[in-house]
Amino acid sequence: MPSLFQLVSEDAKLIEEELDRLEAEGVPYAEAVERATAHVDSMTAEKAVNYAKVILSLEAFEERTKERAKAMLARGAARAATAQRLRQRMLELLPPDFTAEDEEVRVKFSKSKFVDTSRLTDVLALPVDVIRHIPEDWQIDKTAAMKHLKAGETLPGVTLGETLHVRIS
Repeated sequence: MPSLFQLVSEDAKLIEEELDRLEAEGVPYAEAVERATAHVDSMTAEKAVNYAKVILSLEAFEERTKERAKAMLARGAARAATAQRLRQRMLELLPPDFTAEDEEVRVKFSKSKFVDTSRLTDVLALPVDVIRHIPEDWQIDKTAAMKHLKAGETLPGVTLGETLHVRIS
């Protein structure tokens, strides 16, 4: 399949060769240019077919590339889901203070706290420093809420949750 550059180069070569041939026959330059370009223009149908082949080839390549990318993303998502299931299984089976390592991998469990707002019903019942106003919405400043909860204060509808994490490095 010829490249676009090859097709253009071939046209230029054809015009140049035709000009040389016509000038060798003694045809005046202006007439030679006209006849040479007419000769090359007569090959337009062939050139159009070649361009169409290049276009189809590029489009087919693009489609194959997209399909490969989709397949690669699907494989990656499946592997990530498997890794997440294995990570969850490790969290279920091993004690929370577990640590292990070898030459390649280090495994460490840790606990972290988070602000659970799943039972929150009235944002405006919270202290002012815990609330952020974003146009047309009220949101919880979880950092401020965490400080209040760690200090032993009670916030209506807000609790301090705890989650286990496994760090693999």
